[in-house]
Amino acid sequence: MPPAIASSAVRLLVERLVDFRDADWRFEESIGRLLRFAIVTRIFRRPASRPFIISLYEAILNIGFLREDPQFWLQLAMARMDQRQWLPARTALDTAYERARSRPAYNTYMLDNQMTRFLFTSAIAGNPADLDADAIRACELMAPRLAGRGENLDIYAFRLVDPLLQFADAFRSRLGDAAKGAVSATIGKAKAAIAALRSMRELDNEEERVWRQLRRR
Repeated sequence: MPPAIASSAVRLLVERLVDFRDADWRFEESIGRLLRFAIVTRIFRRPASRPFIISLYEAILNIGFLREDPQFWLQLAMARMDQRQWLPARTALDTAYERARSRPAYNTYMLDNQMTRFLFTSAIAGNPADLDADAIRACELMAPRLAGRGENLDIYAFRLVDPLLQFADAFRSRLGDAAKGAVSATIGKAKAAIAALRSMRELDNEEERVWRQLRRR
């Protein structure tokens, strides 16, 4: 299916789900699932069609129900990061946090994970706002994800190890003492967390790759 037609079809489906969300809780639940970045990328798999992901999100941005949803802004931020649109991605992440603050019980761990990724990857791409401040905030956000939970560690924290190490290698000589200390401590926490996990069970392939990578540090 041509990406423009696919985009129109998904937009229409979302609009109908929003219209009928009060009729059945499954309609509202389906909206978030359908708009997940990981799902949308399956629809627009080819590299040439990736820009349609952002155009889809922008096309439904005027729907009030979605504009108030932190999760929607998070998906938009991820799409903008995918296209290396760093400033709009930061704006979308900041908006997601703003919407989350209006929901006292909202768990921001997904926002924190993506903000951590943004701070590392945007700096690596040459677009840091403030290297030291970015490093310290990213490490503060990442550290709780590395806290011991037995065998139930947040796997996404290990997916942040690659950008963490790339950031450390790229900017070690330019960071101040406080930022260097935060990065070093976070690498140490990641190493300790995966070592503890390894003592409890056999690591899967991705976890083993991260373990070997950290062991060399």
